[in-house]
Amino acid sequence: MPHSAIFNIIARFCLCILFFVQFPTLPAAEAAAAMETYTVKGRITHSDSGEALSGVAVRLVESKDRAVTDEDGRFIFSNLDAGAYTLVASFYQFVEQRIAFHVPPDQDLEIELQPTPLYQETIIVTAAPWAVDRADVAQSANVVDTSEITARSGL
Repeated sequence: MPHSAIFNIIARFCLCILFFVQFPTLPAAEAAAAMETYTVKGRITHSDSGEALSGVAVRLVESKDRAVTDEDGRFIFSNLDAGAYTLVASFYQFVEQRIAFHVPPDQDLEIELQPTPLYQETIIVTAAPWAVDRADVAQSANVVDTSEITARSGL
């Protein structure tokens, strides 16, 4: 065997020894705990009625995992590592909910979604000096005549 080959074998052996001395192996219990994954379960309900909400989109910000609630409002995420997470629940006509929690969780998550207020946006009133047919307007429109305005304003 050539001299350089023997030198390479000895150098690799020394590097291996140095690595294991500097980075000792974890005890079996710690190694198992480091590889353990967790499951997070929860239920989403209507804040006013307590009724289960099915079809709610649920996602974890950190892991990009997604789920949809079943007919009982339940969802589940599996194979999660220990740590901090942010859950986002969104559903049409309900206010989006963001919840911070830790894995492993102490208990199942119980989330209540609040319905969106009917009039969240500003209503803009405009007037035209000519008659406009509602069918020609691209937006939703209501016609209010002067008698109704007078009656509502108390003039």
